[in-house]
Amino acid sequence: MSTWVGRRTASSAPVRAVAPEGVHAAADLVGTEEAVDVSVELVPDRSRIASIAGHERGARAGIKLLGGVPGADPGTEIRRAARLHSSHKPRQQTACAS
Repeated sequence: MSTWVGRRTASSAPVRAVAPEGVHAAADLVGTEEAVDVSVELVPDRSRIASIAGHERGARAGIKLLGGVPGADPGTEIRRAARLHSSHKPRQQTACAS
């Protein structure tokens, strides 16, 4: 199960309230120092944290960086996997009667 927890404060409390058993992965889409810090606090395995914005802080924290900056994963592998997946989907056919 995944739960979106949007927050405006640099606190892990709202996340812990909806995930008392813990958090298995985090995607940082904000990039502030605080956002990365909270993700690192909540997710024990740093390989399960990714950031598209907090590249400098993320690099220091040892989390996965995504995007077009040096040292970041440009997303090539995930795009390849998505293309492969979509090429194996059965095509939907539409019938039209007039």
